[in-house]
Amino acid sequence: MEAIGIPVYRRKKSNHIYSHRQKIALLVLRERLGLSYEQFERDLPSYRGFLDELGMTRIPCNSTLIRFNACVDHDDLQKLITAFSVFCGEEVDVATDCTGFSNFLRSAHYSERCRDFGIKGEPRSFTKLSLSVDVKTHIILSGRASAKKRHDSQFVVEQAGDLMEAPGLNVRYWIADKGYDSEPLHRYVRGALGCITVIPCRRNRGNRGYSTHGVYRNQMKEGIRKGGALKAIYDSRPQVETSNFMVKGTRAPTSSPESSRRESPRGCSR
Repeated sequence: MEAIGIPVYRRKKSNHIYSHRQKIALLVLRERLGLSYEQFERDLPSYRGFLDELGMTRIPCNSTLIRFNACVDHDDLQKLITAFSVFCGEEVDVATDCTGFSNFLRSAHYSERCRDFGIKGEPRSFTKLSLSVDVKTHIILSGRASAKKRHDSQFVVEQAGDLMEAPGLNVRYWIADKGYDSEPLHRYVRGALGCITVIPCRRNRGNRGYSTHGVYRNQMKEGIRKGGALKAIYDSRPQVETSNFMVKGTRAPTSSPESSRRESPRGCSR
């Protein structure tokens, strides 16, 4: 816990009966076992080796853990869960997708009316973010951002490198949408991560260039179709959209508040 920045005690003047790290470890274990607080309190003495490693000589009652869970810094808890999953070497299913962040506060309608009145504004720009997440826990395993226009698949090499460098991480499936459909991409990710790529194959459109040549792409045609072996795996891909939504919901505005209070052009209401 020291390596990921979790303090021993949250406050200097607390009673120090149980340390901050000890209580977080107990919460993670309870979540791992899927037990209620009452059942966890009854079963906890049987985990003597775990308690000895934590240096605990007393068993906390369930109300102590309930109160602690209500006031715990969930960022610290999330860090520990992430480290716990990685160091245990569990197999994870990773979903990757991109999203865009607006770097302005004005709407498209407002910009259009400004052009009608000959008012030149700053060009509309956005930042593109690519996330790779564990579909089961929504933990972000890799994130890359770019202020320039980049195709979704151009982030893959960088993010695959991040996953390769994570100690103990074992990727079982790497899931993405049709925007990543490419035989070289299949080969690269499978070779780098030693996993199975699950990407739906675009339909053959003749001379438009969407051919379905390639060993892995043809496997996707059969595996992801209705009733295919990989259909259930691909159905978990929308979990990365949930993570994108959560990140967007918690980000701070990139523009100053003053820019949102600029006067509207004549005849234009916001």
